[in-house]
Amino acid sequence: MGIGAVESGRHRGEKVPSRPSRPSSRSFGEESGRLSYGDASYLDRRRDASDAEIARRRRCRAEPTLWDAYLTALSQRGLPVSEGEIMESLLAVARDRGSCDDLWQLAEDLLTHDEATALWRMRHVQMVERQIGAKSDTGGSSGAPYLRGRTRLHFFPLLWELRAWL
Repeated sequence: MGIGAVESGRHRGEKVPSRPSRPSSRSFGEESGRLSYGDASYLDRRRDASDAEIARRRRCRAEPTLWDAYLTALSQRGLPVSEGEIMESLLAVARDRGSCDDLWQLAEDLLTHDEATALWRMRHVQMVERQIGAKSDTGGSSGAPYLRGRTRLHFFPLLWELRAWL
């Protein structure tokens, strides 16, 4: 009997509480679209997705992202959010925490989520490599090499780039 069995109570036939659910590749792809980016061709490669699931995911991708919501919050404060002006607005938020602290804290929370997601991606790649090696995955990608190539992606790249300007 292994240590895990003793600690969990399995040796006595007791039910072990289930672990909290963890994101899957499928739910992660959907979350990526909601947050700020996502490979739209991903939907076309899903061999195992029903037409209803693909339609639902397309609807999700058409909805505003968290980045869109953050830009809306900046705009409501009178800060410009056009492509050429957004970095100046982010700098203004970073430099004037007295009146923009809530926007700064929200940006920090978005980065915290980005970091947690990056850690999940790395663990997911390692799990895929352990389970199927370099074979193609069930989502239609090249498997671990594809996943490893996406580990450095950020949902909020301008918030990361802002650090270099401070």
